[in-house]
Amino acid sequence: MTITTLTLSHKITKPFVDGLDAPSIGQSFVRGIELKEFVVRVTVFGIKSFFLEKIIDGKVNRLTPSRYLELTVEQAGKEAHKLRDHIVAGRNPSVEKKQEALKSAALKQALMISSRSERISELDLYLVISI
Repeated sequence: MTITTLTLSHKITKPFVDGLDAPSIGQSFVRGIELKEFVVRVTVFGIKSFFLEKIIDGKVNRLTPSRYLELTVEQAGKEAHKLRDHIVAGRNPSVEKKQEALKSAALKQALMISSRSERISELDLYLVISI
């Protein structure tokens, strides 16, 4: 069972995120003031990550741009704004990410078959790429 500690909203800045301590149990969440869906999560192990929390198709989705230090606070905020804009435009970044992974896997499989000297027609390659 995961125990969470919710924290009030705060302006998310580098000094603020640097000062966040790991909770003794569970996870802590800090919501941004400027973009309420932009959240910093701190785990019991002290791992900090950013995510955008939005309801998409009736389900709560947590879209993670990155862990802390992989992107700066400002970069993560910009990524969160981009994700939010995609959602507002009717797109679902989670579904798009899964579709891209499937396309990539299918293309890799097609290239592996090709490298085994099996012949792939242009139609087969088109079908694999357009999945």
